Amino acid sequence: TVQVAKKTRLFAGVDQYRRFDEDDTQLTVGGVQNLPADVTVSGAVTYGFDARVVARQVYEGEVGYRLASWATGLLAYRHSNYPGGVEADIVTPGLEVTWAPYVAVLARYYFAHSSQSGDGHAGALRLTVNPEGTVSAYVGGAYGQETFLAGTVVEVARAVTVSTVSAGVIWHVTDWSGVRL
Repeated sequence: TVQVAKKTRLFAGVDQYRRFDEDDTQLTVGGVQNLPADVTVSGAVTYGFDARVVARQVYEGEVGYRLASWATGLLAYRHSNYPGGVEADIVTPGLEVTWAPYVAVLARYYFAHSSQSGDGHAGALRLTVNPEGTVSAYVGGAYGQETFLAGTVVEVARAVTVSTVSAGVIWHVTDWSGVRL
């Protein structure tokens, strides 16, 4: 992440996946713009290099509105194109509550529609410790249905119930740049 202007940040990231004995890589680029009236708008584009089991393209946007000094409402939309002509749309409302500078909790609900496997629902929670510090840590979890490409000719896509646990570190290198692992 790099802050290119007072209210504008650009970011890039690389994700590596291993599913169904296939390795896929995705590259994401995007930006965040702070607007008047405590509104934040962000967008990103993701490209999957020779993707076999993850999305080939992802287009996403999010609007955030600061409800109070300690709470932000979020609404996100994502459209994904997978191999085999499978498309998925996800709408994600969320709420982030912050007890600055010590703890932040982000709760999200996901409604997804896939052209091959129908509708799915999921919920996620993420806890971040020391969100405003030089180094902060986060842990998260999600539960719900996720659509995978099945990797067979007979079955193009499969919806499965998944539980996910994640953890990582955010390093704010300077006031205008950072790294998330």
